[in-house]
Amino acid sequence: MKDCQDNQVQTALNIPYFEGDFWSNIIEESIKGMILVFMIDNKIKILFKNLIKKKKIEENKKLKQHVQWKMVVLMIQLNQKIQQK
Repeated sequence: MKDCQDNQVQTALNIPYFEGDFWSNIIEESIKGMILVFMIDNKIKILFKNLIKKKKIEENKKLKQHVQWKMVVLMIQLNQKIQQK
């Protein structure tokens, strides 16, 4: 770390790599961890989108059923009024 500070290294790409170097493992594991977090985050977003979509579909089905029942009730009422005349 001191060597990086002394040489004013700006990014990890400027750090020299040596076979079996300690930093390469840390950087590699950090990248793997970031990728894993990114993948999990995306899966959670997709899951929530699907749940919201599914909920909207279910709400639409319920609304459609409600409208259909309203129509049936109105038709029955209309039929009753016609029969009364």
